Amino acid sequence: MKHALHFALSLVAFPVLPALAIAQECEALASVVDLGGQAVGAGPVPRLSYYGAPVLGMPFGLLVEGAAPSSIVAFAVGFSGASCPIPTLGGLAHLVDPLLAVDVATADGAGVASSALSLSVVGSRLCGLEFTAQAVVVDAGFPAGARLTAGKRIRFGLSAAPSGSPFQESYGVESASDLAAGDINMDGRIDVVVADANGPSVRVLLNDGVGGFSRGQEVSVGQYPRSIVLADFDGDRVLDFATANAGGSVSIALGDGVSGFLDSQTIDAGSSWRDAAVGDLNLDGQVDLVVSGSGALRALLGAGDGSFVLAATKHLNQYTPNEFRLADFNGDGFLDVVGVSTYLTHVEGVGDGSFGVFSAQSIDFYPSAHGVEVVDVDGDGLVDAVVAATSADRIKIFRGDGSGFTTTGLVSLSGIDSPRCVDLRDVNGDGHPDIVAVGGNASGQVAVFPSDRLGGFGAAQLVDVGAWPGEMVLVDLDGRGLPDVCYVDDSDLGVGILLNRLVD
Repeated sequence: MKHALHFALSLVAFPVLPALAIAQECEALASVVDLGGQAVGAGPVPRLSYYGAPVLGMPFGLLVEGAAPSSIVAFAVGFSGASCPIPTLGGLAHLVDPLLAVDVATADGAGVASSALSLSVVGSRLCGLEFTAQAVVVDAGFPAGARLTAGKRIRFGLSAAPSGSPFQESYGVESASDLAAGDINMDGRIDVVVADANGPSVRVLLNDGVGGFSRGQEVSVGQYPRSIVLADFDGDRVLDFATANAGGSVSIALGDGVSGFLDSQTIDAGSSWRDAAVGDLNLDGQVDLVVSGSGALRALLGAGDGSFVLAATKHLNQYTPNEFRLADFNGDGFLDVVGVSTYLTHVEGVGDGSFGVFSAQSIDFYPSAHGVEVVDVDGDGLVDAVVAATSADRIKIFRGDGSGFTTTGLVSLSGIDSPRCVDLRDVNGDGHPDIVAVGGNASGQVAVFPSDRLGGFGAAQLVDVGAWPGEMVLVDLDGRGLPDVCYVDDSDLGVGILLNRLVD
């Protein structure tokens, strides 16, 4: 069955989808949709996954994770997407005859079965082709002797300059609200955790190193998680997470040092929180937490063992930021708060875990800005604020003056509609940070403003992502040494990926 998928799809691509014979005529974007239907019950729940990406020019292959070692796995692909209950296996089958291809593999010692249904490179003639995949794991340890995985609906999409084609997958996340990046399983690759507001839960996505994720653990948290951060809260050099929950709480989960987290603990924090950040507020060497929402900032001081104590509250009322960062903007050695809403707000930290003077600059953000990053853009030793001015359709850079921020020398970058999130990273390998932003509402855009290496930025390079992108992280997903874009899709399609192709 070697290269069975390549052979089978090559046979059917032209008669079924003749318009795809010329790649330039295809505008399809790659996508993966989790159809569900996996069997539930005691014992391990194997999951259908893949390596690479369903993007032209990338490798792609099916695999199953979480199976018992040496168990037999049967893979099947076809065009049918109909669901049929299989009571004996306790799940839903998403494939009916005729099948396009079938393969059988044996799980290795880690419980991973790799199918010969694979492509060394997704070719242009497959652009736009959609198919359904599912697997059955045969294991005497299951009550019925076998167990269905969830099904996946997969579409191959062509590559788009200047970056690789985007694709979305649910990864089991019903309503992604935020995400954070870090090495969860300590394998040297940067993984992602996603807050699922409807879970309410956090989903672990483990970096597969070739352009995507394998779906990992799901951790229950407090009601309506809106923001998530990663840090080492207990000093064991393993990443933990915290979520700020709109249901009035903060949830903490400690990393297990293997591939996920222990059960979360939820703290009643008395308000509806929407953003969070971490840093050492009181200079005791421990990681503290700040959350914002419902007209206030709230500090939670870390004890160094994974526990937190509710501390100071700073009431900001209408000046409370939609999003904020911690940085020392006035050079006194204490972390301060820089945030955006209708205003650019900065609140001084006083070094004991509480907050001092705050100032709110009325900028033309009306009615709102949603994203901010703080970094020394111009190399003068002062922290600057890079703002996603959502309503103004601009990225704005406010220079730090040692006590706050000034509009003198204001940089205003156009080219992206309704930016929601912004970050700075060297995405083209020239050693200088570039600006990356996502926005565009339902049309969906990722914009790169390349550094001019003199403290300024060039015109936006845009990629349409065909979704409604919200928060993002920049992560090297395919091992090329350059950050790729991973974003949450506010239209509830899960998580989006845009592979970096700015450098060949």
